[in-house]
Amino acid sequence: MKKVYQLIGIIGLISILLSPHIIVIAQEESVIFIPEENQVDVNLRAKAKSGEKLTKEEFEQLQKLIKNGKSTKSTEVSSYQLKEDEIPTKEQIDKIQKNQSTQQSYQSQLESGGFKVGSLGNCMDTYKFGSIKIDITQDKNKYEPGDIIQLKGKIKNDNAYPVTGLTVAARLVKNIPNANDQAYTTTLDEFIIAKDVTIKGNGLIDVKQLYNLNLQSPKGEYELLFFAYQQDRFTLSGLPFTDDVVGYKVKFDVGGGNTEQVYLDQTRTTVGEKKHINHGFFTNHTKDEKIQVKIPLKNITDKVQDIELTSQLYSWDGLRKESLQKEEKEIIKVPAKGEVLITRTIEKAELPVYYLKFTATQAGNIAPAQKYTSISNIRFSVPDNQLVRFNWVGLNSFPQGDKVVTCIHNTSNGTVNDIEVETKVLNSKGKEITKSLYKGAITGQIDAIIADLPKNKTYNKLTVVSTIKDGSGNIIDSVNIPYDCQAIDAITCGKESVLDGIAGTILGILGLIVIVLGVIYAIYLQRKTILKSIKK
Repeated sequence: MKKVYQLIGIIGLISILLSPHIIVIAQEESVIFIPEENQVDVNLRAKAKSGEKLTKEEFEQLQKLIKNGKSTKSTEVSSYQLKEDEIPTKEQIDKIQKNQSTQQSYQSQLESGGFKVGSLGNCMDTYKFGSIKIDITQDKNKYEPGDIIQLKGKIKNDNAYPVTGLTVAARLVKNIPNANDQAYTTTLDEFIIAKDVTIKGNGLIDVKQLYNLNLQSPKGEYELLFFAYQQDRFTLSGLPFTDDVVGYKVKFDVGGGNTEQVYLDQTRTTVGEKKHINHGFFTNHTKDEKIQVKIPLKNITDKVQDIELTSQLYSWDGLRKESLQKEEKEIIKVPAKGEVLITRTIEKAELPVYYLKFTATQAGNIAPAQKYTSISNIRFSVPDNQLVRFNWVGLNSFPQGDKVVTCIHNTSNGTVNDIEVETKVLNSKGKEITKSLYKGAITGQIDAIIADLPKNKTYNKLTVVSTIKDGSGNIIDSVNIPYDCQAIDAITCGKESVLDGIAGTILGILGLIVIVLGVIYAIYLQRKTILKSIKK
């Protein structure tokens, strides 16, 4: 009997030692991120561009920015068309004040009866635009054509949860003042700083990049614009489909005697005969409209230039290959000191948002470092067309599971009925541990569907799989997001809980019994030792 007690005691002590409750004290390097002076302007413009309603104060602030020339001349905000120097009417202010309750107290527009599994919630409690902080510097303030720019810095995740599949992208632009001294830009290059990286909650990563300036880089003022997005779809810092809402930027000058050679003249871009401003809000068009996009390809040299032109038409943005609708390539001869008007036509506007990218590069037997390139990104919308899409999907904590959040919205202010949104969370064995399922209407408001993960469980690997289907069962969109504790922060990984349900409960009870018996035996041994000492 004594040996049995000893065996139980040993098992109990081992169980206690193997318990995954480990306290880790760690120190991290702290970085202070100082926002730029125009950060309020940037955040406000981003909010307006995303279609969110503005409060009265935000409305008035945007008006002031417009009046001071720091924002676009004309923009659609909260369904009101604002114009330069316009003063909000009493009716507009009254409507905005009615919308303030939406800003101050969130009310879901999902149907309560549509929740088959899960519950509704506020997406903004979890998803935060601008939550990835970019802090990158260059080694000099002035370069010459062909120089190498040394970029280095840190990327910080301000979220409590890890961000997986993160990309940090850069866009090289040069300012071109026009006759009205409006700061248009020409885009010379786009490249990736970091691809498919993972940052733990409130964590940092270092980034380094050597960038070689083109030998044909024209003299002038330059900026590098930085953006961060997750899973090639969820914008977390800046809006990569525009030039004026950025996550971070650095400025420098390029010397030498080069000038622009052949470039896409963004100062004269039109979309459906409407002037397109790459530093402003995109133009709106009507459903089924025939839309022509026009941009001049200008040659300021005294020689005929052969240019390879690529045009890529996307739905929504250019982050995913799946969004590509049409691609065309051609060689164009641009006359000396002349231009060719580039035209692309959408015969029937059936999508809610279009994104057209032009890339013009010198053709012929020229070394890549000497090929002059010009890029233009043109985005425009068709508000009458509707599409339900993800705004963000993910876990709000990991590896200690808590909730899975699915943020969705309709791209217009209308309502789309008979939509099914299902989100599953799978463990490392591919077994479903929780899910949410909603069937009903989706409006233009960003709403969240939430499902709880099993409590007191540790998972070293989880995969979130979310799908949107229409009333006929056709898949509109889907996303697959992996979480791997070893890749995120190995020191926090514990013993994974992969057994759920009755089996997991039984094993948990048995384990507790063993631990209790071990403690009892330890007390028994202690008392026995004390009694022996007393007898002596």
